[in-house]
Amino acid sequence: MSTWKTIVGGFMVVSALALMGCIGDPAEFVDGSRAYPCESDAEAYSGGEGTARAPYVICSEEDLRRLAATREHWALDFGLGANITLTDLWEPIGDEETPFSGDFDGDGLRISNLRVDTTEAAGLFGNVTGRIDALGLWDPEISGGTRVGALAGTLGSGGRVTNVIVENAAVKAENVAGALVGWNEGVIRDSHVRSSNVDVNGGPTPSVWGDSEVNRVAIAGGLVGLSLSWTNTALIVDSSAEITMQGRSVGIGGLVGMNRAEIRGSSSFGVINSSGSVGEAFLYGGLVGLNVREGKISESFSRADLLTSAVAVGGLVGGNEGTIINSYADGTVEGSDIHGGLVGGHGEDGVIEDSFAYGEVRDADGAANLSGGLLGGPLNPEEGAVTGQVNGSFFNSTRNPGDTHIGIPLSEEEFRNPSQFGDWDLDTIWYHNGATQTYPRLRWEGQR
Repeated sequence: MSTWKTIVGGFMVVSALALMGCIGDPAEFVDGSRAYPCESDAEAYSGGEGTARAPYVICSEEDLRRLAATREHWALDFGLGANITLTDLWEPIGDEETPFSGDFDGDGLRISNLRVDTTEAAGLFGNVTGRIDALGLWDPEISGGTRVGALAGTLGSGGRVTNVIVENAAVKAENVAGALVGWNEGVIRDSHVRSSNVDVNGGPTPSVWGDSEVNRVAIAGGLVGLSLSWTNTALIVDSSAEITMQGRSVGIGGLVGMNRAEIRGSSSFGVINSSGSVGEAFLYGGLVGLNVREGKISESFSRADLLTSAVAVGGLVGGNEGTIINSYADGTVEGSDIHGGLVGGHGEDGVIEDSFAYGEVRDADGAANLSGGLLGGPLNPEEGAVTGQVNGSFFNSTRNPGDTHIGIPLSEEEFRNPSQFGDWDLDTIWYHNGATQTYPRLRWEGQR
């Protein structure tokens, strides 16, 4: 029995570097006795009946293309029986009119060399409301318009993605793009992106809050472009992106570009840059570009470095109107306007609780802008001062000695002392073993 493990990457370009050791092995797929044996003399596909008990078996490029071309099969169940390398341009499975609503079990196998070139939603799947499990995508190259991802352009409400790995992806879009999924309204669990490149430079993007269109807007993330929920059902949990990103965008995040849902137990690594001039890049975050009022981030972290001229830059979140709790950032943050170690711009309805920033914060142009070890300033500069809540949250005063802004300053020596975090939950959420540990870690980090 053999296993394959993942190497993934980000937006914009992701390097595998020493970050691999930080992420560990988030998913391990067993490649031994196959659940879906290939039948050479099968009447349909390579065996099966398309049901939950007997899924159609996909063992070849011909089988996979038959699924993509057969709309009436998009509500059936499928299992991958062999690794597949595609040889020509791909037409996605599922669209807005008829999403893929069945089950697709990758059984720990992979599809390589996926190539999509369209002006529409793009990915292996165009639109999914069903379930995709245990699948690897190796070396995909995806070019599309709006809603673009290597796995799926859109993961609709009710859709489920679990244990999917994307490695060495190149994703190019006008807007709303992620290396895994472009637009997410479903649930993504235990899925990871490494060693990938996502390029988004703006185009007309439908407003999330109305019918208007905003020109030269783009939203992009290392894992997902836009994650939103109208009924509190969308979720990203136990997932990660290891990335190097660059782009000209309203919202760019190492994991998610814009979040109006829940993110829990997830992480990002790498480097994020902006390719536009000042005024062309807006909300850049190590984990999330913009966390809107209904968005929640918990038990998550970013170790991405942000080197950008974007308007609001944060080690974890560029602009926050939602809730951040039990999370941290440990990366260098460099910006030219509003920038902070954890959050760039903090909105009046925003909440930050039991979180910290450890990295250095510096001005890209040497100007005395709104910057701080924990957060930069108000998301809306017209407010004049930060009015959102900040409770029990810390920043590194050794690396940011001149900071007199918001948050509790701790020296690097003090960060090593668990007693400094006496009001935090060090039993079930965080752990801190004392002087040998640089700062508190989330308990799940030691379990993956």
